[in-house]
Amino acid sequence: SLGGLPEATSATMTGIDPQGARFAAVVGGTTTEFDVPWVVEITERATIRHEVVRMYHEACTALGVNPRDAEEH
Repeated sequence: SLGGLPEATSATMTGIDPQGARFAAVVGGTTTEFDVPWVVEITERATIRHEVVRMYHEACTALGVNPRDAEEH
């Protein structure tokens, strides 16, 4: 949902850089790459985890699904 592809059947994070995360999503059997920008500047590794968790919760909200609890991952 964060990449504007809510009809995707799967998505995999394929990379990160200081600007955001890169994903590959499968839509209708075709793989499409897209970037999702960070909302804060990444200056240390710990910030990446916080941003990935934020993106997960934002995507769950956008898709109308309940996020899993930490122990369910």
